Amino acid sequence: MKNYQKILCLLLTICMLTALYSCSGEVQEPVSEVTETTVETAAETSYFESFEKKDYEGYKFRILSYDIFENFAEDSENGDIVNDTLYRRDNTIAELLNIEFVKQEESNGNVNDIIKKCVTAGEDAYDLVYTSFDSGVSLLASSVLADLNAMPNLNFDGEHWSALLNESLSFNGKQYFASGDILPTFFYVPNSVVYNMDKLAEYGFDSTPYEDVKNGSWTYDAFYNYIINTERDLDGDGKITIENDFVPFAYTNIALEGFYVSGGNYFTKKDPDKGISVDVIDDRTTSAIEKLKNIFSDSNICLPGQGNDQGTNMIIQRQFFGECRGLFAACSLDTICLSGRGMEDDYMIIPCPKYDESQPTYYSMINPYVNYAVMIPRTISDPDRTGIVVEMLAAYGHEYLRPAVYDNMMKNKIARNEESIEMLEIIYSTAISDLGVLNRFKSNSNAIQNYLTGNVNSYISQIEASKNATEADIEEFMEAFAD
Repeated sequence: MKNYQKILCLLLTICMLTALYSCSGEVQEPVSEVTETTVETAAETSYFESFEKKDYEGYKFRILSYDIFENFAEDSENGDIVNDTLYRRDNTIAELLNIEFVKQEESNGNVNDIIKKCVTAGEDAYDLVYTSFDSGVSLLASSVLADLNAMPNLNFDGEHWSALLNESLSFNGKQYFASGDILPTFFYVPNSVVYNMDKLAEYGFDSTPYEDVKNGSWTYDAFYNYIINTERDLDGDGKITIENDFVPFAYTNIALEGFYVSGGNYFTKKDPDKGISVDVIDDRTTSAIEKLKNIFSDSNICLPGQGNDQGTNMIIQRQFFGECRGLFAACSLDTICLSGRGMEDDYMIIPCPKYDESQPTYYSMINPYVNYAVMIPRTISDPDRTGIVVEMLAAYGHEYLRPAVYDNMMKNKIARNEESIEMLEIIYSTAISDLGVLNRFKSNSNAIQNYLTGNVNSYISQIEASKNATEADIEEFMEAFAD
């Protein structure tokens, strides 16, 4: 590289001198001097390139992953940009550190059983685990995970890790789960909104949701104004159905929770005394819930798009948005991957709306049941080595994997335009989780969801009825974060 830079500098200097001579017939002093130092300064060293070579003597770095979505590369490059980036990442890091990656995929339940068995027996069997937040929480009671905040060489302040998400998973200065650009799955699990740009233009609105996001006015009220009175009874049977008609808005079950969280609301929240509190209902939350009820309880403008066939054939994917029979859909990005391919109309991906314009930022709730979470068993023999490898995986992911995922999205028409990529940056930078969306602590969520969809007339009584049991579960959960 240094020789190349010297040659480049020499050629640039010769070109400048030649140009000067040809204009005047005489060699004149150049206005500015191009030197080797100038070129080297321009070529800044990236964070990943700052890591030094080490010799771990062929150490086998063992990774265990939940197999719901692919986080590993194939055994060779195959032309898929994400696979090939993962493949090059592993090979690059393996060469720099003289290690060998050994990868194993198992079902969700098997991952937990394997880790519990190995760690409880004191066995150093795995260096890194990829699993879901929901699954990881169930491991805490077994005391098998390492505190990531105590791990050397992990820089959670870096942009290669998800700051808001990691903060939401940290309690009492301890953190057992993390996520960010280290895994391709991370890029597909935030909740978001997708809208049909062509169909929305037919209604002649003064602005677009994209413009609203940009100027901070993408709120519950703004969203409601887009969808009210836009339904169409295409089959003329006097009712709106997601199978046959034009529906303003459809959502998945996770997305309903995502809309609640995107408004800065909580199902559980951090508490300085208890660690986590289920006392989340105040005047602002009450107002937010009523705004959401206007949306989710009106079957003319809002319908659930969740099917019963393991997700890949959900109506929201096959028959609703993909067939251009709606304005908006709310779902995690992996669902958009399936629903948007082959669409004739253009669409835009944007974050879920805020409660109101005074809310300082958008929030994008992560699907807690997908393998985006990184965990480390507490029986690892060399924390320094593990920290370096994990940090390098994340750093390379930010510099190369994220652009590869974007390129893949554009090629597969998941994101149709540069504006969608801009919106994805907002979504990823505002990724967040809430303990209250997990099955074990879901009482507040269930009560509020039942109210929003019109199944019950009150959520307060349901919350109060389950409060003691939920607090007992949370108290047990917080024992893992005690001093």
